[in-house]
Amino acid sequence: MLELHPSALFIDFDGTLSSGRFWSSSDTASTLATELLFAPSHTLIAEWMRGKRRAEEINDWLSSHGGLDPQPLWQLFVDGCRSFEVSPTHLSLVKRIRECGVPVVLVTDNMDCFSRFTAPALGLPSIFSHIVNSVDHGCLKEEGLFLIAERLSGVPLTRTLLLDNSVPTCCLFNELGGTSYCVSGVTDTVVILDKLCCSLTSSTRGVLSFEEE
Repeated sequence: MLELHPSALFIDFDGTLSSGRFWSSSDTASTLATELLFAPSHTLIAEWMRGKRRAEEINDWLSSHGGLDPQPLWQLFVDGCRSFEVSPTHLSLVKRIRECGVPVVLVTDNMDCFSRFTAPALGLPSIFSHIVNSVDHGCLKEEGLFLIAERLSGVPLTRTLLLDNSVPTCCLFNELGGTSYCVSGVTDTVVILDKLCCSLTSSTRGVLSFEEE
């Protein structure tokens, strides 16, 4: 049983708030991206998330390696980024947690397209206290991104809860002094957010309790 009074909340995006995928509206493009671009041994994704590549370069790379027309492929990509789904329930709970005086920071290893297309389309800048995207800082979570988020939140990691769907990332956060909960997906996330919200809004400001993974 994990019990805590978090003074700040960090939330991951992919797999935690959204399960959207690039080029998802095209089976051909999505399959090629999975097989060519997101292969475990490929280095382009890490470079992209560190800001060393732009989305246009990635689109051109996939177009040339997959034999697809670059212009329609780019439009599919941009439209997809702007239509990633995040449940209104998740966002409503984030707002309620912030209203309780708890900063909620979106911390994500992500690409320029997230800052350019996804976040504005979903209105995320007005919902979260801060958005800390690896591409904007040139480093991933394992390379110091959490420390940047800590400075922005104004709350020590020792009083911060992380919700993330990656076991290694949660272990890293724990090693840094924070407390994490490894969610199994977006549905699990809303359960934890609801528990946290109920804890913060109760008259006794009760302890948040849940079974740790």
